Amino acid sequence: MLLTQEILGPYDCQVQPSRQPDPLIGVVLDGRYQVDAPIASGGMSTVYRGLDTRLDRPVALKVMDSRYSGDQQFLTRFQREARAAAGLKSPGLVAVYDQGFDGRHPFLVMELVEGGTLRELLRERGPMPPHAVAAVLAPMLDGLAVAHHAGLVHRDIKPENVLISDTGEVKITDFGLVRAVAEAKITSTSVILGTAAYLSPEQVSTGDADPRSDVYSVGILAYELLTGATPFTGQLPNQVWLYRRPILDYWAESEEGETLGQIITHVLVHEIGHHFGLSDDDIKRMVKEAEEHAGEDKSKRELAEAKNQGEALVHATEK
Repeated sequence: MLLTQEILGPYDCQVQPSRQPDPLIGVVLDGRYQVDAPIASGGMSTVYRGLDTRLDRPVALKVMDSRYSGDQQFLTRFQREARAAAGLKSPGLVAVYDQGFDGRHPFLVMELVEGGTLRELLRERGPMPPHAVAAVLAPMLDGLAVAHHAGLVHRDIKPENVLISDTGEVKITDFGLVRAVAEAKITSTSVILGTAAYLSPEQVSTGDADPRSDVYSVGILAYELLTGATPFTGQLPNQVWLYRRPILDYWAESEEGETLGQIITHVLVHEIGHHFGLSDDDIKRMVKEAEEHAGEDKSKRELAEAKNQGEALVHATEK
């Protein structure tokens, strides 16, 4: 499914220029992948716009920090996860083409998505109406279902890891990286990997994750898309659930909003073992219902507007 410009409007993904020259720019990794301009940067890696010189194809290059280069345990897991991610085929997932190691930097070669992140869209536009939220969730859930059926769990679903293309495609990125970093020797065993506000209870308490943990994170993300804030807040991961925002009544103002509210209410039960009542397929079905309701509501609104315009025209001619 594509997000229409009517829903999202145009936006640009701007990258702040680095104050220090980047030594990787212009380098050709593995004798094939030319590194061009940086797209985004985080604590573990930097994503660059690149070029596959063999196929003359634009790509995205996710280059891991050099501190991982000497960690054989990480490199083994990184290669394994990259191979698994490369086997996933879904319009809702960023495609992984290749992986490599240039001696200092492990890297992934991925599909280049021209656009920005869901986080950037939220910052620019604020909360979304229910029909727009349903349009975001549908391709995400399709992608997650493909990954989960293949035995892969994302572990870090959040707006930063959801890309929106200029043509309205919605794609999840970074499958497998959290697990690879978790197994790195340089990662402390006391560190909780992932983003606190989106973690499921079992990820915080035991570090375990399965497909239902991703579903829980989707519920957090859906809440944030509707309201502009995450439902739980706290300074530390194990404090996040202590501060819960109320379920908002306005979700029931439309049928699609009521359906999304039901999804979120079911998913965000935060006692361990009790938030697993809905599968990918359950939520996909409910989101589809929300989309159908949104289409019905839109048709009703358009019909009402046409009726009002017709009545106004009649009144004008009578005068």
